[in-house]
Amino acid sequence: GSRNFLTQRLQNNESVVFVAVVNNSVVAFTQLYPLFSSVSMESVWLLNDLFVSEPSRKQGIGTTLLETATQFGRETGAIRMELATGIENFAAQTLYKSRGWKKTRPSFITLCPWAIECSPCPRRTRFSCYSHYQNSDNVHTVVICR
Repeated sequence: GSRNFLTQRLQNNESVVFVAVVNNSVVAFTQLYPLFSSVSMESVWLLNDLFVSEPSRKQGIGTTLLETATQFGRETGAIRMELATGIENFAAQTLYKSRGWKKTRPSFITLCPWAIECSPCPRRTRFSCYSHYQNSDNVHTVVICR
């Protein structure tokens, strides 16, 4: 199932995962997949998963993961980051729109060229602190303190 799929992506260096940890518990994650643009001959990241556990929603954790993933995309030299969300997933669409992402197709794909500032400040959150560190080649942890 999904565990096997994700394990294979990580083992084959086909994705990067960021997990949010609050009080020593994983409460959210986002997963990025590398893509390539043959037109620009540059790399692109696809954010295909952003999940926050029900009790941890509406606390800014999704925003923190999104900003951390966006910063990672910039730092790795990608020309842009793309994301996809369901047409009826209004909560996710609201989050993305609030962070400056622009819908570029009428269906459900949105793009974030680096020319558009995706967030006012990657470190401006409602948490007293958060830190980001890399556990392994493809798994990153975002520790959120209150």
